[in-house]
Formats: sequence, C-alpha cells, structure tokens
Amino acid sequence: MVAPESYTERIRAKETEPFLELPHWDDSLLFKPIASRIRKDHKVAGLTISLIHKTKVHVKHETRMHFSEVPRSVSLDSHAILSKESFYLLDASKDWRTARNPFVVGRPNIRLYCGVRLMSSKNEPIGILAVFDTWARTSRLESMVRDLQAAAKEIMKKLNTPYEQILRDRKHLENPTRANTATSEVDEGLKQLSLKLGRATSRVCPVTVFEKDGSGNPYSQNNHFTLVFAEENEDTKSKCLNNTQKKTLFRMMSKVRDMRKASELMCETIAASFKADFVFIMEIRSAELYSIDSEYFPKGVTKIDTELFKYAHKLVKNKRAPEGADKILTRVLGTHGATYTTVKADHDLFMKAFLSDFGVHYTNAKRSTKFNSGIIMPFYRYNSKLVKKSSKNSNPNVVEVYLRAGGYLVGVMLESTERGQYSPSLVSKIFDHMSLLRKIYIA
Repeated sequence: MVAPESYTERIRAKETEPFLELPHWDDSLLFKPIASRIRKDHKVAGLTISLIHKTKVHVKHETRMHFSEVPRSVSLDSHAILSKESFYLLDASKDWRTARNPFVVGRPNIRLYCGVRLMSSKNEPIGILAVFDTWARTSRLESMVRDLQAAAKEIMKKLNTPYEQILRDRKHLENPTRANTATSEVDEGLKQLSLKLGRATSRVCPVTVFEKDGSGNPYSQNNHFTLVFAEENEDTKSKCLNNTQKKTLFRMMSKVRDMRKASELMCETIAASFKADFVFIMEIRSAELYSIDSEYFPKGVTKIDTELFKYAHKLVKNKRAPEGADKILTRVLGTHGATYTTVKADHDLFMKAFLSDFGVHYTNAKRSTKFNSGIIMPFYRYNSKLVKKSSKNSNPNVVEVYLRAGGYLVGVMLESTERGQYSPSLVSKIFDHMSLLRKIYIA
C-alpha cells in the first residue's frame, strides 16, 4: 500500500527543506555513536535516518540499507511519518500495507521495523529514525520505542545546532582516545550483529501492528475492514491514482475555484469511479466538555493546542454535563445522487467515522432505507484545541474546558448490500481522490 500524505503536508514539506542540505549529514561522527548504541542495545541489523520531502525519502545516514534516496511510494518511512508515537511492525511481511513492499520481498528483506518521527521546533515531522531486522519478532519492546524517541531528540538537537558550533565544541573536548572509542563501538556492534546471520527470516508470529497516527488516532488496520485477498493480490499501485490521473483531476478541481463547487465535482467523480449511488462530502465540528484540576491548566491561558498540552491525560469527561453542553455541527459541502440535509440522529455515526482510523462501514441488512451500505471516512482533521469555558465554575479547584475538534468526511453509499466491505486498496483510492481536494481547498 502507498502511504497517504500527512494532513499538513505543505507545512511539513516547508519545515523539512532547511534540513535537506545541512553540512551535518557529511559528518558521520555525529550519527555513528547513536546508530551503534541503538543497534547494539536492541540487536538489530540496520538503522536509517531519513528526511521525507515531497515524493522522495532522503536517507541521510544508514546502516545496511545501501540507498541514499528512495521513492516515497515504496518507503516504510512514509507510513511512519503519520505515526504519533511509533510505527512498529513485528513482521512487515504479514501486514497488509507492507507485505508486497520491495524492501520486504527483496533486499534488505525487512521483517522487524520500528520508526519514530524527527520533529522540528514547530512540532512538524520532517523525517524518521528507524531500525529494521531480517527476522521477525513475537512481542513489542517498549524500551526500543523509548530509546528511539530519545535518540530522535538527540539527533534533532544536533541538527538545530550550527555546525560551526559543533566543530568548536568538538575541538575543545577532543582527546586522543575519542576517535578510537567511536570506532570500537561500531566494530563491536557489527561483531554482535554478525552472530545472527544464520537465523531464520520467516519466523511465524502474531500479526500485530503498534503505531499512532500523527493526528492522535491509531494508524492501523481498522477493525471494520475485512481484507479481500483476491483483490489484494494485484499490484497495490494499480488501485491508486497514477500521475496522469492525478494531474487531470487536479486541473479539474483547480478550475472551479470554489470549495462547494469542487466538492460537488468530486462527489460526481467518485460516484462514477466507484459506481456509487450516493456520495457526500461534509465538514464536521465538535465541542465536548471536560474538566481538569486547576493546577494543571496554565493560568491566564484561554486556548491551547491539545497536542502540546502535556497534562492532556488529566482531562476528565464531564458525565453530568447539562444537555447541550456537548455540540456536534455538520455542514454538507457537496453531494451526488441525492440531496442531503444532516439530522441529529446521524451525528453519532459521523463522529464514530471521524474518530476512526480509516472510516466505518455502514450496512443495513434489512434494506429498509434508500441507501443500505457504504463507507464514511475522514480525509482531514484540524488540530484539536482546548478552550477554557467562559463562565466561572462553582469549584475553584477545577477548570472546565471544551475540547474542540473538526475536519472533513466523505461518504460513499450504495442502495444494495451486495458489494460487502470496501477493501483497503479501494479505501486508499478514495483517499487519493480526497487528498487532491484537500490540497487545493483545505490545507
């Protein structure tokens, strides 16, 4: 599967550009000790430090990868860039997104893969620190994730330090044994890894994936999907838009110069492409009331990004909130096949779809409605915010805040129930279409 782009791809790409040609990358002594330490501690064959920019993954430091640049469409790092905490595969050959990846079926025959994001000072992911091995694992190691996250921060600290300053500091601290120590660390790491060369590379293990989407939700196979293996045996790329199709659709979307008209056109395009009876695109916004001890919420602050709030785990949902305290607002932007006005009864379904990984399937076995099956999936999420409630709370030790979130959904519906659930590759193709609308009119 070709990984989708980040929701904030334009901003992310702009943040990445200053790091692409830094002189730091030519100084292997900056990264070798880190790589050696991680490989030795976790007994892995390879490690990469990469930057992801537009359609390419630039491998800036590598051990046993032997590539300096790879297409983004085939890199495992392009999946990891979406993962908030880590993208962890115990066996890449068993996961539907990576089973046919050229780096899995061919050299370096990746099985274990764990990647964490390199974050810029503006909290945008610019690249990936990853480790891989040629034999699968049977259990997740939290220590590996923690060590990679710490190393990623260490790498970014080096990259954010002017190279001239690094040279001055090195000269000041340099001693005769320094170079020998770094070399011996690398040699020892290689020696330890060479002991594993005879191990099997196809050990059977549970199909388990551990990762978090950059939006804050799990980036994983959704429980609502059932894989359609006959279809998945085809080339995954054939299920996504090729460059010519993307350019044609991009020109069509750009010409209308209006979000609503573009949404109508996109709905018509999706209906024709997927033989759907009804397609809709909508914006959704929610506000849920939470409370938190006043000691954890910054004084004098009325609004804060949820992603940046380190005490988010202290938030408590107000179960006794008065009716109407929680709000869900929807706005239909485009339809094809029928007119549609949302009703309050639909809101729970929309929120379930919005909070899901890759959408939810809808099936009405009784066929008692006009549209009895389909999928509703998110294609963009705003950064959620915590907004302090304006009215004073009766308890001075507690602060009430609204968790405000929002984004966009697309629904693809059928009158019949015969098609069954959408395969992952078909979902990916729908997302491909929506990514173009998002790029032009949303972000």
